[in-house]
Amino acid sequence: MTKQQQVLTKLSILLVSVITASAPAINANIPVLAKAFPSVPLAQIELLTTIPSLFLLIAILLSNWVARKIGLKQTVLVGVAITVIAGLAPIMITSFPLLMLSRAAFGFGVGLFNSLLVSIISYFFQGSERSQTLGFQSTFEGLGGVLVTFIAGQLVRFNWHMSFWAYVITVPAFVMFALFVPRIPKAQPQQKTAQQSSHLPKAIFGYLILTFVVITFYMIMGIKVPTLMVSAGYGTATSASYVILA
Repeated sequence: MTKQQQVLTKLSILLVSVITASAPAINANIPVLAKAFPSVPLAQIELLTTIPSLFLLIAILLSNWVARKIGLKQTVLVGVAITVIAGLAPIMITSFPLLMLSRAAFGFGVGLFNSLLVSIISYFFQGSERSQTLGFQSTFEGLGGVLVTFIAGQLVRFNWHMSFWAYVITVPAFVMFALFVPRIPKAQPQQKTAQQSSHLPKAIFGYLILTFVVITFYMIMGIKVPTLMVSAGYGTATSASYVILA
């Protein structure tokens, strides 16, 4: 692989990383969606922002199995293709059940490739370059969530359909990954060693509980702040997106 090919491969992987944290980008849409679907309970409207996380978890559990069947690159492409369709579909959707389905599919698509990006980086890069790329991957993931949330917050000024154009970033991510990331041989099942088969340290369960609590409070803030700001007259949905970013 030439230097130019390495750069394009790295850029393609990082562009896909932008999508991984973009599911909550429409949190600021909740008050606007509540007005657009007055017959739908607010709890179901709020579910639009949390259901992607549920299906993301399901897809993560399946992603390694899918990767062994069709390969790492193919699995990522399938996942990104799902996010392209599910992310942009609400631009034309007017049915709430279909909107809910598209959000679930978006989370599932992200889950398919979310945990595989580290394996792909480890396959193509070694030593300090691998460490550097992993650092960039985390940075692009965080910046992607901020960028998509900001764009969605600006577009919601027009209507809630327009805000989903923020997910157009999924299109170049799919194209670049398909063109510039070489095919990776299918992963072979690994034999578990006695050490790998042993029980997990008890401290891990404590960290899992702590992580669950922190994420729960973070999601509650992202869901409730837009509704509070708009209903109390503190600002608009766009203003709420700024608060979420902060």
